[in-house]
Amino acid sequence: MSKLIPLLRYHVSFQEVEEAFIKKVDKYVKIDSKTKKFSLSAKAKVNLNREGLGKAEALIKQANFSVDQHGKDLKIKGNTLVLSEDVKKTIFSCN
Repeated sequence: MSKLIPLLRYHVSFQEVEEAFIKKVDKYVKIDSKTKKFSLSAKAKVNLNREGLGKAEALIKQANFSVDQHGKDLKIKGNTLVLSEDVKKTIFSCN
C-alpha cells in the first residue's frame, strides 16, 4: 500500500493529485519512526525530474502538515501511517 495515498485522501484535494504519480514516487518516500514525518530519499533527486521532484516535495509538505495536526492520532503500521485503534473506535462508535 502507498505511504501517502491514505493520508492524502483525507487532507489534500485528491483530484488534483494523480494516483499514478503518487505510486511512482512512493518508493522514494520514507517515514521517520519518531516524528512520523515523511521525507524523500536521496534516490528521488536522481530519478525524478525537476517538476516531479517539486510536486513530490509539495505533497510531502502537505502530508507532514497533516501529521503536525493529527500526529497523536496516527501510528505507523508497516510503511503506512494509519489512525490508531482508539481513534477509529471513537469515530465509528457514534450512537
